[in-house]
Amino acid sequence: MGLSISKQASSTAPKFRKKGMSRMRGGPVLWVDFTDRRTVYSDGSQTVANDGDSIQVVENKAYDRRFGRAGDNSVATSFHQTTSNQKPTFRNGGQNGKSYALFNGLLNKLEATKTVGNVATNKLTDTRIAGNSLTVFFVAKNATATPTRDSILSIQASDGASGEDPLTIGTESNNHYQVFLGDQSNKSGTVMLDSNVQATTNTELWTVILTTDGASSFYRNGDTSVGTTSGASKDHSYDLTINSASTHVHIGRGISGWEGHIYEVLAFNEVLPDKEVGEIERHLKQKYNL
Repeated sequence: MGLSISKQASSTAPKFRKKGMSRMRGGPVLWVDFTDRRTVYSDGSQTVANDGDSIQVVENKAYDRRFGRAGDNSVATSFHQTTSNQKPTFRNGGQNGKSYALFNGLLNKLEATKTVGNVATNKLTDTRIAGNSLTVFFVAKNATATPTRDSILSIQASDGASGEDPLTIGTESNNHYQVFLGDQSNKSGTVMLDSNVQATTNTELWTVILTTDGASSFYRNGDTSVGTTSGASKDHSYDLTINSASTHVHIGRGISGWEGHIYEVLAFNEVLPDKEVGEIERHLKQKYNL
């Protein structure tokens, strides 16, 4: 049981279909796709963005019935930015002719909180993210081969008190792609899943699989020899259901902002089977000619 990919006559974006009866956690919980203009808006009135427009809203396709899933287990309904100098720019003509969001490495970010892009009043989502049961795919391009700390996806979960539990995916100070898994709740320390791969200025597909300690993966372009497949993860639940101002999800900014292109981000709140991982990787590599 999992997902397959089929072509749509109306769009070059992939559509995920469930095989057989869906499971409670089947399908992505987060799917931001800047190549699909139907879901990218220049204002709060669903005006479809054109080349050069600032992006105010991007839908979470995981929440949308048009793309095979809906429900409050999706991590937000959409991601927003109303502050002018914090909006990324919608651009055409990227990798393989695809559109993308251009982030400036400074303040640009799109976010969802308990009150913005939320699934219910004071609730971002009904989902908890497990630090050792998560699969993420993203396609992006760095503006520089020495990006230091840049964030593609940043999840900040409340610990029920005053702290935050962060899970951030991007690059770190050593210029490697890394996942930072924090745990403010019990002060037991943090974990870094290092791909051991230097950032480049190429458009790349990255796969992140957080599973039991010693078996997590972070690798490039579907090639497990370019990255790690035996990294550490963290057995911690990132609770996004709490009514707290500390709970939010960012695209393009966490501690530091992404500088470059972001095409697509997919997250599954489970460890997908190898067959499903390979299927998604093959499709994304074909889509972006990687």
